[in-house]
Amino acid sequence: MNGSTDRLHHALMRNAAVTTMILLLLAGCNSDTGKRSMSRLPGTPVKTVRPLRSDLTEFVNMNAYTKFLRKESVRATFQGFVADVRKNIGDRVAVNDTLLRMRTREAAADDSLAVRVGETSFSGVVVVRAHTAGILTSLPFKGGDFVNEGEQVAEIVDLASMRIVLNVPYQYAAALKPHATCTLQLPDGHLHPARVEHSLPSVDPVSQTQSFLLRTDGMGFLPEHLNLQARVPIRTVHDALVLPRSAVMCDEMQTQFWVMRVAGDTLALRVNIEPGLETDSLVQVLHPALDSAALYISKGAFGLADSARITLSR
Repeated sequence: MNGSTDRLHHALMRNAAVTTMILLLLAGCNSDTGKRSMSRLPGTPVKTVRPLRSDLTEFVNMNAYTKFLRKESVRATFQGFVADVRKNIGDRVAVNDTLLRMRTREAAADDSLAVRVGETSFSGVVVVRAHTAGILTSLPFKGGDFVNEGEQVAEIVDLASMRIVLNVPYQYAAALKPHATCTLQLPDGHLHPARVEHSLPSVDPVSQTQSFLLRTDGMGFLPEHLNLQARVPIRTVHDALVLPRSAVMCDEMQTQFWVMRVAGDTLALRVNIEPGLETDSLVQVLHPALDSAALYISKGAFGLADSARITLSR
């Protein structure tokens, strides 16, 4: 009886041992499978770029407007009446074109009055002519109007004297040297190159801007006081180490800046940087000296934590 009991007890112990070993083996397999599954979990998809060397130019947008520097103000040299007007506002006139005729007050008082000058007789009618070629912009009197001596009877704008007046904040004035170039944008969106011709030796007391005169060719006729935008280069850095703007992250206060470097094709490591000159698409990295052979995340870095898992997108 005791022998049968001992044999049954040993059989149960062997079965328990076998079952335990099987469970341990299954647990180990499940653990390995879990680790392999975890290792195959995809990271955040990102695109990468390598640092490069480039020349960067900083631009500032400034206000400008058109202005005619030369205008002929035609004035009456005596008191009299306008006999007739030969031109209209907006007409193009040439030198010596007749603008209007005036009759002296004395001649208007007596039509029979005539003054003999040498071999000719002066009837009291004086022809007023243009001394400048351009466009007639003012003609305030009409036939029969009385004009006092010294009053303006016409104004002519010299089209060749059209310039662009650029208002430059004084802190940028030193950057605009003679013959420096910039780009003008018209209200219709067209762009035209221009160059600095002169600077005016005064500063606006309210806006603290200094005026520069710009010359541009090929723009055609533009009306006076037309508002323009000028894109002015302020400074240039040569052979700068740069990354795309999308690769540079910053905090809400824009006091800390960093980029994400790729390590082993699977991890993103944060690298704090000091940015320099910026353009619309590139940012100069002053410190540290980035590895030109390393990859840095250009898209997908927003919100990534240090040592985050990533997947490179091709």
